[in-house]
Amino acid sequence: MGRTLVWIFGGLCCAIGIIGLFSSFGPDYTVGTCMAPSCAGINTALDKAGWDAIGDFNLKSSASISLPLILLGLITLAGLNASAWKSTGGY
Repeated sequence: MGRTLVWIFGGLCCAIGIIGLFSSFGPDYTVGTCMAPSCAGINTALDKAGWDAIGDFNLKSSASISLPLILLGLITLAGLNASAWKSTGGY
């Protein structure tokens, strides 16, 4: 039961980290969505970004959580997988 919980922990760390990466990249403002304190239309957002916002493409602060979670999950799963063959009795 203990190893199963560690497998689940590793999988959840990877999954939460990957889902968190969806919001970890991009400019500091969103294009065409509601921004506090007022909602901005696509015209206002494009006025800030321009037609090519690649210069504003960077890692946001949420990446400092997402990337270590993915790394922790991968290390956990790789460590469990490295010794999984012992429980099968070998080949």
